[in-house]
Amino acid sequence: MPGKHRKRSRRGNHEGTIIQRSDGLYRAAIMFHGHKSYKYSRNIADCKAWLAEQQFHISRGEPITDNKTVLIEWLRHFIHTYCEEYCRPATVANYKLYTEGHIANSAIAGTAISKLTCDHVQLFLNNVERIDGQGELSQKSVRNMYIFLKAALEQARICGLTRINAAEGVRLKRTETHKRPLLTDDQVNTIIQAAGTNSFAVGIKIQASVGLRTSEVLALRQSSLISVDGIHCLNVEYAVKREPVANTSKTRWVLSEPKTAASKALVPIPESLYQEIQASMKAQAEQAKKCPMYINDPFICGDPDTGDMVSPDRYRAFWAKLREQAGLPKDVVLHCLRHYAASSLIRSGASPVATARILRHAQNSTTLNMYAHENLSGAYEAVQLLDAFSKQ
Repeated sequence: MPGKHRKRSRRGNHEGTIIQRSDGLYRAAIMFHGHKSYKYSRNIADCKAWLAEQQFHISRGEPITDNKTVLIEWLRHFIHTYCEEYCRPATVANYKLYTEGHIANSAIAGTAISKLTCDHVQLFLNNVERIDGQGELSQKSVRNMYIFLKAALEQARICGLTRINAAEGVRLKRTETHKRPLLTDDQVNTIIQAAGTNSFAVGIKIQASVGLRTSEVLALRQSSLISVDGIHCLNVEYAVKREPVANTSKTRWVLSEPKTAASKALVPIPESLYQEIQASMKAQAEQAKKCPMYINDPFICGDPDTGDMVSPDRYRAFWAKLREQAGLPKDVVLHCLRHYAASSLIRSGASPVATARILRHAQNSTTLNMYAHENLSGAYEAVQLLDAFSKQ
């Protein structure tokens, strides 16, 4: 039979086809990135107009879709497929928290991403931002959530699930650069004295001395205090992070990876701080004899009754009382102790490289530009060097 082995001719991708079915309906079809869309009509002109419209969208890089995938399903798929093996564990944990803790309970969670508009995303972000006591998230967290949504929706657009990235047109409120106030030696000493012998006092001293982050201090156990070649160190391996509880809107605090890969390191500590930690550990050992529920290898800044991990919220509440006793403003947060530690090291003559090593910054410029504050007296001492040089 002539033509028996002739291959069937096929339309190229994006060209589309129109056929008439046996029931009299016309069907237009077009393929984009492996996904085929259809249009049915009794009028062939409608099918031609629809096909021309889809080809126009494709020519402008706007994928056609009638996909019914809702936002929450796509975000879970995006995290599992595109994030878990390629992003830092802490970043993935934040993405899961945004998805399960905030987006899953919102009005846009069940909206098909092909129907999602800029107004939907804008209204959602406006509602979750903490303004005048309303909302749950800080401006920084909202910005991070926006970056996550934008990346996820851009991947959906590339995969042909939506025509547009609905997050591209969102406007975020302008953030003012807030430079942390620099604590003085007298203010830090006042805070340490106010802390007294509280179990959290050691954490304050660690942060003021070597600048560990709050999440890292609360994750330190007694086994984290080690000595290497006669040098006392804190072994920073974990950080306390918030993660969502499966199938609920609740969250919990757990031990997780620290902020960056450079954060996992041995941090040397001065002899005086080593003695303070040893004294605290001795007090914990005495408490363990009284409490049968006291855990093995307790946390250095753990619960005074059980030695177990405490939440950052409880630790910050303790800091708020100290701040009030010292008469400091509310913008003096725990992270100011990290800035104080960096400035103290620089003023004491430590090199930028050594300071960055203690703070575990990947770039030395981060230490100098953001953490190494200099007050007026320090600048005055630098100017005095000009007189000393001119007299030589």
